Amino acid sequence: MLHFSGRARRSEFWWFALWTVLANFAFGAAAGYYAFSNPEIMAEFQQAKTFGAPDAAMVEQLRYYTGYYVAAQLILFWLPGLAVTIRRLHDTDRSGAWYFIQLVPLIGAIWFLVLMCLPGTYGNNRFGDDSAPDRKVPTPSHPAFAGELKGKARAEAESARRAEAKEYYRRHVLPSIQRA
Repeated sequence: MLHFSGRARRSEFWWFALWTVLANFAFGAAAGYYAFSNPEIMAEFQQAKTFGAPDAAMVEQLRYYTGYYVAAQLILFWLPGLAVTIRRLHDTDRSGAWYFIQLVPLIGAIWFLVLMCLPGTYGNNRFGDDSAPDRKVPTPSHPAFAGELKGKARAEAESARRAEAKEYYRRHVLPSIQRA
């Protein structure tokens, strides 16, 4: 769970993000329910609202539990989130240092979101094996960028190219020769 090497698919990252949001929502709802259903806590809040200063013992108790809450957040959410984020960056063939792009005002968070949405690199990269070996091979934007075909695929492509050339010759070249 806390490994920072390797690669993580988009789905792994986004499912973790969803789990984090739902878990924090559930914790907040439980804490709110407990606070609003406990008459002692509500009385303290009313006293603080009326007289302007909360009870010192309650403030100390809140500080005590806040420390536990922060520690739980760090262990349960931030560290695993950092690990899956770095692995996600590795999947796009970027180092984990790109995590700090978020520190750039305004554009950093947007750029980070874009990086998290990009598909991973096809095949192995410097960070490990392909995270999605069942991923379809991307089609090149132009045939000139396609790699060399081998074996049966090469024979099929050559046959298709010859059939296309023969059809072109029959439709466009022969009629112009016959007219002459």
